[in-house]
Amino acid sequence: MQSIDVGLSSVPMISLTFSSSNIPIHMLISKHKDGQLISKTVRYLGIQSITGSTKHGGMEAMRKMLGILKQKECVGITPDGPRGPRMKCSVGIVNLAQISGSPIIPVTYSSTKRKIISSWDKFQMTLPFGSGVFIWGKPINVPRKITKSQKERIREKITNKLNNLTEISDALCGHNFKMLKEEGKAAK
Repeated sequence: MQSIDVGLSSVPMISLTFSSSNIPIHMLISKHKDGQLISKTVRYLGIQSITGSTKHGGMEAMRKMLGILKQKECVGITPDGPRGPRMKCSVGIVNLAQISGSPIIPVTYSSTKRKIISSWDKFQMTLPFGSGVFIWGKPINVPRKITKSQKERIREKITNKLNNLTEISDALCGHNFKMLKEEGKAAK
């Protein structure tokens, strides 16, 4: 089954939950220097990269993702994009699902040992010797014919679902999600 897997940038979506399947996974990653570091890292996990962002190579990346989804493979996206706003899904993920007919699967994770990077997105770096959880929600389908207001409601639904799942995964790992969301700090 092809799908679009999404996770928020502070809890980066790396589709490890699906890595044991035979379905290839591709991640949309920024062309920026830090994006390329992530690209090299996920390559070791068997995840292929699609480079592009809203301002740099977005249309080319969209075409590649549509082709990948047509081949019944999975695409992973950090839905708040390379510029944010932080922890708020952009409309691009909804557009991709609408055009491709692929469901959106919200995915998040947390780890007992982590460091929150001092960046615009408060990137979460998992540290060694901890344990963690992956949580995913039910697929969200986007109709082919949709109004602008319906598209906005779906975008909000994805954002709310990801934040809700992140709150659960953080709680399971002993963290306070609300503090992470507001201040970018993990509570002990």
